[in-house]
Amino acid sequence: MRYCRYIGPPGTGKTAHLQRQVEVDVDRYGPDRVLVCSHTRAAAREIASRLKGVIPDGNVGTMHSIAYRSLGEYYPLAQDGDLLKQFAATHPQWRVSQNQDWDGGLGAIGVDGGTHLEAYSLYRSVMAPRELWVPEVLGFAEDWERFKSDTGAIDFCDMLELALTQQRAHPRIPQVIVCDELQDLSRLQYKLLMHWGRYTRRVVAAGDQDQTIYGFAGADPKIWDEHADDEIILTKSWRVPSAIHSAAMRWVSQITSRRKVEYSPRDAVGTVEYSPVTHEDITPLMDDIVTEMRNGRTVMIMASCQYMLTHTLETLRDYGIPYANPWRRDPVWNPLGCESETSELVKAVNAFLKPQHDAHNECRGLWSHDQLSLWSSVLARVFRRGAKAWLSQNAGASPFDLFLWLADAMSHNDFRAATSLDARLALNWFCENVATRYTAKAEYLKRIVDRFGVEALQTKPTVFCGTIHSFKGAEADVVVLFPDLSMAAWNELLTPRRDAIVRLFYVGMTRAKERLVLCAPQHWCAVVWP
Repeated sequence: MRYCRYIGPPGTGKTAHLQRQVEVDVDRYGPDRVLVCSHTRAAAREIASRLKGVIPDGNVGTMHSIAYRSLGEYYPLAQDGDLLKQFAATHPQWRVSQNQDWDGGLGAIGVDGGTHLEAYSLYRSVMAPRELWVPEVLGFAEDWERFKSDTGAIDFCDMLELALTQQRAHPRIPQVIVCDELQDLSRLQYKLLMHWGRYTRRVVAAGDQDQTIYGFAGADPKIWDEHADDEIILTKSWRVPSAIHSAAMRWVSQITSRRKVEYSPRDAVGTVEYSPVTHEDITPLMDDIVTEMRNGRTVMIMASCQYMLTHTLETLRDYGIPYANPWRRDPVWNPLGCESETSELVKAVNAFLKPQHDAHNECRGLWSHDQLSLWSSVLARVFRRGAKAWLSQNAGASPFDLFLWLADAMSHNDFRAATSLDARLALNWFCENVATRYTAKAEYLKRIVDRFGVEALQTKPTVFCGTIHSFKGAEADVVVLFPDLSMAAWNELLTPRRDAIVRLFYVGMTRAKERLVLCAPQHWCAVVWP
């Protein structure tokens, strides 16, 4: 095996280099003989999207998913909802949770700030000897491992350990293994990568030690001390301009033990601004954000913990600003839908407004059966009793017949409002008549249309909001960054583990392509900007 390593600071195109490497190896060895992995689902999805059709889907994924598939048989996952609830019910003395979102880390290794399951997983990820585990986690481990044995289930660390102990090589016998975001790997993941790599021609990995921000999950910066046969440093950023680059480098230089590599900004100045705004009230920045949106720029609002963004999300909704977090599959962060999946209400609204804004519709003012079925399904108390039965039984009805049915199925006033060619008037009526469970979101959609027009519901949002971790690997023209920390993270800042906090905010700063807005702290648990 030959181990080739790319070191790529922010914006230098690590993933693009790996993509080209994979394409070369596929031509040389065939698509089935190249394996591509990473730590996070977001990174795996990103490189999988670039390699769609180049290698089989089963050859791309997270280290855990690839290891799980390599085991060759089905094992129930102990961390799935039903089994986890069963364990929690039978062992109430242990704190267990499915929540894997970062909220300041675990503090000192143990259970401070996390759960017993997280502490147990962390010990295993860093491959700490059991004699070093704290007694409470050892007690949890005994019950958890007995539970897994009784149910035939495995957990995430088991996937890696079983692949490591039961396999001499990966079952597909790849010629090349490619690993993206190397800095995110735990010691256990890295050992499995090298174990599989012994039976390949080459392992190719890319990452950046300064972006090691998954320490709470066992990410190990010392991986970079391992010998590499070939090491290539990507020195030119295509994202970060000079002003932001200077601020970010001043910030990350607090880590005295970091390995310094050549890293230069792109050929633009950019700006770094200091704002008195805090995460409790982002209102003073809203007009600026709207201006950036209207100018076609993307805006990314981020904090170290998700609870610090509660007021920001409320303000965005109050102002009628469409926002998203495409790197998180969660409706809280994606009220208009996740990735290519549009929310049910947004689909209904777009179907309802189709006649009003479709100038090329030959039956303008009329709906197809699918459109009418879609938007009528979210309304309540509008149609006469039994009217919807006719709709479900007449899928082949023409738009004109459906128009006549609609006139009969509604009151006169409702029919006039629904068929108004004034999109705003029609939408007001629609939002007033949605089922109760849709009321709050309908009001939000109405505010979006009032501010930006109907088209805003049919285009991808350009304002993103989320934790710094969720934006790892992403970028935006403008970044708004809050400095606050959870109490657990603040405690880490006062220990030798502070480097993890420094790296986290370094990642946040280097998402910006043009403007970096560094906000003020809400309380004393916060970092101090450079």
